Amino acid sequence: SVYQSDATVKWINTIDDSKWYDQIYKILQYSEEIALKMKNGNPILIQCSDGTDRSSQLSILAQIIICPYYRTFEGFRVLFDKELFWFGYPFTERLRSSEDERIPTLIQLLDCINQLTIMFPLSF
Repeated sequence: SVYQSDATVKWINTIDDSKWYDQIYKILQYSEEIALKMKNGNPILIQCSDGTDRSSQLSILAQIIICPYYRTFEGFRVLFDKELFWFGYPFTERLRSSEDERIPTLIQLLDCINQLTIMFPLSF
């Protein structure tokens, strides 16, 4: 068995208590549903409360799932420009605000992309 320090166990328990991976699972699940509907030619409207957090997150992931171009370095940059920068994603508000107001949407997005690259390494 691998030795785990008290700090490691506490860190793992903190992640488990936060339900982080439950959220990642749901985000990937919704993104897949959106991608399948888009691939079948269905029009899709993605709208969260203010149109910047979950909307961008799900849109980016669905496009990565559908389009191989967005799985390249160039395509990834274009997609982030299009979905985050051009639409005015509030980076400062989300990353620098107080703990009560901080929203991990961007970190979740990057974790989801990481999970996709782990699950489908030859697609990236």
